[in-house]
Amino acid sequence: MKMLNLKNSDFDALKSLLSSLGIEKIYVVDRDPSRVLILGICSNHQFLILVAKGENSWYSKIVFANEVLELYWKCEYITYVPEGLYVFAKDLNELANKIVNTLNKLVNLRTVKQRP
Repeated sequence: MKMLNLKNSDFDALKSLLSSLGIEKIYVVDRDPSRVLILGICSNHQFLILVAKGENSWYSKIVFANEVLELYWKCEYITYVPEGLYVFAKDLNELANKIVNTLNKLVNLRTVKQRP
């Protein structure tokens, strides 16, 4: 998949959308010309969220932050980490909604697993 450069305006719009949908904190962890890796906090859980733009769509990989050693919190590594889920969308609005829906599902699964 050919990656396109990620514009600052696109990232700012995504950050605003994610915040409006309930992501409590958003920190940029790493960035290269075509991708950004953010640390997002949702329902007291920390997630690494890799965001990239392809020729025809946006995509994101979502991983619980505690499943990846901090040494590997880099755009190029997160793509190859076996844990996590991918989300694909046609535009930023759809991407933000799918990211938040996926985060909520992961939080619910983790909460169910922790019950006795």
